[in-house]
Amino acid sequence: MRLSYSHLYTYAACPKRYWYTYREKLPTPLWWQASFGTSLHNALYRFTQEVQGTRLWKSLENGLQQPSQMSLFFEATPTLPPIERLLELFDSAWVSVGYADHAAMYAAKEEGMHLLRNWYMHHAKELLETVAVEIPFHEQVGSCSIGGRIDRIDRRNNELIVIDYKSGKLRSAEETALDLQLSLYALVLHDYLGLDSIALALYFLREDALIETRRSKEQCEETRAYIHQVGKQITKEEFSPTPSPDTCTQCPFRTLCPDSVCSSPSTE
Repeated sequence: MRLSYSHLYTYAACPKRYWYTYREKLPTPLWWQASFGTSLHNALYRFTQEVQGTRLWKSLENGLQQPSQMSLFFEATPTLPPIERLLELFDSAWVSVGYADHAAMYAAKEEGMHLLRNWYMHHAKELLETVAVEIPFHEQVGSCSIGGRIDRIDRRNNELIVIDYKSGKLRSAEETALDLQLSLYALVLHDYLGLDSIALALYFLREDALIETRRSKEQCEETRAYIHQVGKQITKEEFSPTPSPDTCTQCPFRTLCPDSVCSSPSTE
């Protein structure tokens, strides 16, 4: 069974949403929040690629391939392009789908440019310590084949730290400690690089906040067990709904599902 973080997230949110999305394959509308986040993410990704230049982490160049030892190789000293280049990349990466009208789209684009200027001012130099971006991985957990990409890995204080960009609402340290996506990344680094304690962080662009956390070897094994359990439940066709105001508000099938407890989309 092929799964991704999106599959796991959707099933955790509501098994019936998973059924609508991946079994019934119903089309889902692209809300402006997704377009906005994708635009920011792609601009930062392309900018980081340019900062890196020819500097690559050899063991990660073609994805995580279980290197025999963790070694960093730098082929060139990176340089930092000007802020104007980042804004150019944002403009070319802009996704205009999902906005109520042109005025709403323009306001969002202005906000995005403001967020990127602020990020550049305070954090762009940190990219000089970035060793890899958009690293593809493949993780086998029982009958589940998990694929995906890790946004960014930096070298900091003689260890690696995974950084994932977020354009949504700020999360607490407690919420970050339970973040499933970070837990999946930690499991991958644990298995491929033999790390028993993995540093991870979510960077929230709107609040200019970096929320850090860690995962231990034991927590990685808990994540493995969770993925295995989800895989078994999907195989058994366990798609009972788990409705709640928060869950249903975020669901694109809220007006279709007879178990939904709301009918209006989220505006967050």
